[in-house]
Amino acid sequence: MSIRTHTSLFDTHSDAIAAVRDLEATGFTNEEIRIVGNYADMATGAGGLLGLLTEGGVDEKDAHVHAEGIRRGGTIVTVRTDATRVSHAANILTRHMPVNIASREAEYRKAGWNGYNGGGDVMFPTQPADQPREAGSRQTGCLPPGRAILSPGGY
Repeated sequence: MSIRTHTSLFDTHSDAIAAVRDLEATGFTNEEIRIVGNYADMATGAGGLLGLLTEGGVDEKDAHVHAEGIRRGGTIVTVRTDATRVSHAANILTRHMPVNIASREAEYRKAGWNGYNGGGDVMFPTQPADQPREAGSRQTGCLPPGRAILSPGGY
């Protein structure tokens, strides 16, 4: 079985969560879905966002744009699944209006951006997803396979 990856950047956490819910509703599992975000209620992860993205299957050039999008408050949803299902995942994510990476890169560069330099804190979960959370808390960041995400409203 060949595993493929599809990654989409969303400007808002709520758009990313809606996409994740639709993925789950069509049979994609927590083991296949990851989400990466930048949220102030998380502990700072020790470096390596670009490495995390490229190791997860994102092209290095696109990884810079994705990382910058996270730094600016965006959220990434990545699906790693069987090659026969990756286009289905991509179609679901596309219905939720992800960022056009080429257009966003051009926008960033027009404003003087020269690539992601690791500035800003990227947040990673500090508590296992299966642990209870206080009402109104949220857990996001880069989640390993098999972990759920929680914030107000269940994600």
